[in-house]
Amino acid sequence: MAQGIARTLAGELRARILSGDLPDATALPTFERMQAEFDVSMPTLREAIRILESEGLIVVHRGSRGGAVVRSPRGETIAYTLGLVLESAETSLVDVATALQDIEPLCVRYCALRPDRRETVVPALRKVHEAAVELSDSDERFTEAARRFHEVLAAECGNQTLKVLVGALIALWSGHESEWACHGEVGRPTAAQRRVGTAAHARLIELIDAGDADAAMALAREHVAASQNAALSRTSQQTVRSAAVSPLALDRARELRGGGR
Repeated sequence: MAQGIARTLAGELRARILSGDLPDATALPTFERMQAEFDVSMPTLREAIRILESEGLIVVHRGSRGGAVVRSPRGETIAYTLGLVLESAETSLVDVATALQDIEPLCVRYCALRPDRRETVVPALRKVHEAAVELSDSDERFTEAARRFHEVLAAECGNQTLKVLVGALIALWSGHESEWACHGEVGRPTAAQRRVGTAAHARLIELIDAGDADAAMALAREHVAASQNAALSRTSQQTVRSAAVSPLALDRARELRGGGR
């Protein structure tokens, strides 16, 4: 009976989080206030909170200044869950790369087909592309900016399902690349590779702007395959590691970027 009440309470709080009534990064009401509002026992309330914590919808900070803080669903959470599933199946990184080479170009096609692409997609891509060009002399910062270009392609494709799925795959792949770089296993792109990459991005913007979906999709497939195959050829890692996109790894990456995105 208590378990059923806890699941019902978790469902009510979950609905408030997903609707935005409980915004991201805000603290939940105190346990005493929630206990009074929902008229439940403290063990039932704790079980409901445990359910939401296991779903990644809240983070519980223990200690005298602790409490529960809302964490709205986000792509990085999906990437970590996806990484766990793929790691448990001993999935190869070639498998992930192949999937991205086929699926990410679909986002590019959708971007090129958007009737409002010149007001939405193209300006966003140009902004991140210009940032990458300006950082072309900085190996690490250039790599982050170049990855952002691919994130924008997924985010602006206009199809929410593709945005979430491809965004998670991109985050999973990028997490591994960051891990390789931190361990010194895969070097940052050379100056020549940076020029090739920015040229491909510039051409993609032109094709999307022109609405040439087929050519944009073909170029995207070629570009993604080339960059991924180059990275795979320089690493000994063969299978997916969910730790590459664990919350701890993502927090560490943010710290290295100075608290940014």
